[in-house]
Amino acid sequence: MYIGIDLGGTNIAVGAVSDGGEILAKASMPTLSGRGYKKIVKDMALLCEKVTE
Repeated sequence: MYIGIDLGGTNIAVGAVSDGGEILAKASMPTLSGRGYKKIVKDMALLCEKVTE
C-alpha cells in the first residue's frame, strides 16, 4: 500500500493506493494555513491514519 498526500492552500487530501494502483481510501480536510505548520502536519498524520484503518 502507498499513501499520497496533496497539501494545498485550501485543502489537505490523502489517499491510500494498492500496489496495482487501485484507490483503497481517501480523506480530506481544510488546510487552515494560518494555524502554523505543526498543526497542519498533525492533520496530515491524522488523515494518513484514517485512510489506513
